[in-house]
Amino acid sequence: MTGVSGKAFLALTAGALVLLAVGGAGGYGLRVQQDRAVREAALRARLLHHAEGAAYRSRLSHFAALPDGPTTIMLGDSLTGGAQWQELLGASVANRGIGGDTVAGVRARLAQSVPPSTRRVFLMIGFNDMIQASGSPQTAARDTAAIVAALTGKTVYLQSVLYTQDPAANARIRRLNGLNRDLCARGPCTYLDIGAALQPAGVMPPELSYDGVHLNGEAYRRWAAVIRPLVVAGQARDAAA
Repeated sequence: MTGVSGKAFLALTAGALVLLAVGGAGGYGLRVQQDRAVREAALRARLLHHAEGAAYRSRLSHFAALPDGPTTIMLGDSLTGGAQWQELLGASVANRGIGGDTVAGVRARLAQSVPPSTRRVFLMIGFNDMIQASGSPQTAARDTAAIVAALTGKTVYLQSVLYTQDPAANARIRRLNGLNRDLCARGPCTYLDIGAALQPAGVMPPELSYDGVHLNGEAYRRWAAVIRPLVVAGQARDAAA
């Protein structure tokens, strides 16, 4: 879901150059092999980096071209993007998840992702920020608060960021979730602890993920069961208005 970010691309390239630099001790044949490995690794990183960027831009332009109409928006990264939300929750629900997205990325694309018809937004974002060793829960929480503020006039359900199987990343996610809970306690949003239904032990259970990160069908079924009553109630209010 995370793809290869610009930072990851630079890290891959730097690592490959280090391999080249230390190759001299192994003789000419080893240097040739390492040189080939450097070029191949750099090429793979560049292709994946560009593919990720192209896919992101393609999906964003698709959102911008879609007609107005959905009243419920599922907003986030590939954890959100991986579900067939209309089939799980109803035709008025639109999926606005993009793989690899970050809190800053979602903030920047609100105009394309949240049409005027939107009455409620289910937001889950921050996973890709927190799995980076340099990820700052405080920065992610600040940008999340800016997203919520930009959605004034709509009902915002701020969902907990899901855990991984990495203890260090989970510590950052736990801190971000606490800050997001505090934000909603001040009134601008409703906090939903999705992890309580999917990950009560505070770690991604293997039976709900095929790689420790992405969710499987059972995980999405449980997630939908948590938010379905809120969607149904909101649709009833829409119909009565």
